[in-house]
Amino acid sequence: MRNEIRKDACETSRRKRTHAIGYLDNVLELLERHRVRLVGRVSIKAWNEDVKHASIYSNHIQYICKHFDHRLALDRTSGMVVIDGRSPRQNVGASHSIFTQKFKAGGDAYPRLIEAPAFGNSGNHAELQLADLVCSAFLWPMTMHGYCEGKVSSIHVRDGYWRIGDRYGERIQKLQHRYQNADGRWTGGIAVSDRLGKQSGSRLFRATPPPPSLPAPPSTAALPTTPPADPPEGPGFSGVE
Repeated sequence: MRNEIRKDACETSRRKRTHAIGYLDNVLELLERHRVRLVGRVSIKAWNEDVKHASIYSNHIQYICKHFDHRLALDRTSGMVVIDGRSPRQNVGASHSIFTQKFKAGGDAYPRLIEAPAFGNSGNHAELQLADLVCSAFLWPMTMHGYCEGKVSSIHVRDGYWRIGDRYGERIQKLQHRYQNADGRWTGGIAVSDRLGKQSGSRLFRATPPPPSLPAPPSTAALPTTPPADPPEGPGFSGVE
């Protein structure tokens, strides 16, 4: 369903586009109404780069836990992370990467998290479904438009994805949990690592609509290239007036 939503939001069919946009409007209004805050990472790999999926996934989970823990500290509460489950082996690797950080000799890296991440099925958890929608229906098309369009030829890069960033980019940007660290530098929120075009993270939230189509030039009657022949002479006709 999430793939169809982002596809329909960019359709030329007005009916499909209106339905999809209305659905996404409601999702974003729900997040804003409940003051949801977003943290996450987006990685765009370089051409022919050897990707270590397990390492990248674990690093991204650690990033989320780090900034979620900061948010929990601000709210003076505790919490836990629930991840959309994958294979048992992948789940164990992600959970272990957090477990080792919580119980390392130097101290708990995430003191506000009550335990290592748990795993659920998105079909059974509304919160996971919302997180999935944020990633697949908002961040995915915004990433494809901002960092891959014009650089990558793929079925995943669609011409109409600019519509998502144009309509929702600024509002998504405001939902980030961003803060200044001890060095005074801004951190948190949705971080982007662009190894393809080396663009900044702010590019994610800026859409570039295509230039408007130029109107077709007015049609003109073809002018004759030779003068018309003289009218025939005869009774009732004369070539000279």
